[in-house]
Amino acid sequence: MKDIKIKGGKAFNFEGKPPATLKTINTNKKLTVPLSIEEINFTASCKRDELLEPFQAFAQIDKNENLKLSHPYQTRVEQLDYANNQIIFSKLGNKQQYPNEKQFHDKWIHSGLWLELLNTITGKHIDPSKPPERIFIQTFHPEPFNPDCEILANSPDIKNIPAIFHDLFGVKIQITLIVNQDNQDKYQTYDNLADIFVLPLKYPAADPGILLSEKYYPYGYKTNPDKYWTMDIFTVRNLINLYYSNEFPETFFTVGGSQTSLNGHYCTDYWFPFSQLLSHHKIENESTILQGGLLNGAKQKLELATTIPGNRNFSLIKQRQNREFLHFLRPGLKRDSFSPLYLSYYLPGVKKEVSTGLRGEKRFCLSCNSCVDICPAGLDPQILWKLATSKLHEEAASLGAARCLNCKLCTYVCPSKIELSQKISSEKDYFFSKIAKDDK
Repeated sequence: MKDIKIKGGKAFNFEGKPPATLKTINTNKKLTVPLSIEEINFTASCKRDELLEPFQAFAQIDKNENLKLSHPYQTRVEQLDYANNQIIFSKLGNKQQYPNEKQFHDKWIHSGLWLELLNTITGKHIDPSKPPERIFIQTFHPEPFNPDCEILANSPDIKNIPAIFHDLFGVKIQITLIVNQDNQDKYQTYDNLADIFVLPLKYPAADPGILLSEKYYPYGYKTNPDKYWTMDIFTVRNLINLYYSNEFPETFFTVGGSQTSLNGHYCTDYWFPFSQLLSHHKIENESTILQGGLLNGAKQKLELATTIPGNRNFSLIKQRQNREFLHFLRPGLKRDSFSPLYLSYYLPGVKKEVSTGLRGEKRFCLSCNSCVDICPAGLDPQILWKLATSKLHEEAASLGAARCLNCKLCTYVCPSKIELSQKISSEKDYFFSKIAKDDK
């Protein structure tokens, strides 16, 4: 085991922390499948009112007929809702197990379990047909309102994972465990099986990108950007159950925040409509639903929120309709500044309005270094943002834009509330799209 101290990061303790118990939802009668999950687009292969048998494919990834999705129920296609880009199913029977003769590769693909894993380097979904060199396993989630892994996952036996992936791809895959000070004793027995790193209990310490930033592993951007995968302990549990017991994967998620009495940890089917959980419970007015994490999540309409594989969080927070007077009183001039001092662009005799940017107008970097201090990857977000804004791609790449963890802490602490992370993440995407284009 190696103890790692990381730069930056932040420990959170927000109101609305869920209790440490697991509730199973097995009464839902519908499934809602989005036809677009971040960078992945699906095409429906079913028709309205069509009756589907268990494990019958209902969609495939665009331009790849081998990547199909199915579910373990007999269902009826209730609606092909192209306005909201989703398919709505009615469940007609009980959950089924995969037949014993079904190949594990097919179960791995058609169940959608691979959607729980991410490419460690790019932050995007993996290509499930290409084996990685190494898999990072997160044993804790330090982001606010995320599941308590140790309580909910029941510490599945990780020693089975190398054999499962060897059977899947026919090659040996290395394993790295990311643990923390509180749970490290549970994983000492895996010392001969995997590299084990002990990180602090603060966000985003569980992100293996930190280990790459600290140079424990090489990036290898250009040689093999698909060499590392990331998954958590819940995915380990699903893999083991699918491989040894033919059990269709389940999703584990947490509801947190101050706007509902439903705070808790839940286990249910993939594609469970979140609105069904809330249908008989009170939600406070002026609530905002964030799907996918308090910092990394996206605002979502209630009728479109569904349990996507790998999504571990729904946060219900208060939607502020007003602003505190002079809440961010850090004045800047109404023109972009790319100098260390924001006043250095002031020209005598030229009038420029001073603004705090409170109402959505253009906001300005103050070069306060708050983002630099909190960045866990050791980057300079303010400089990267300025380079990205000016489309100076080569300079941004040379300063490590591709190492961004997309944790959004830089945006969180920015007194001017500039969307630093969004711009740097776009620069990172540009970097990898250029690599992919150059390889063709």
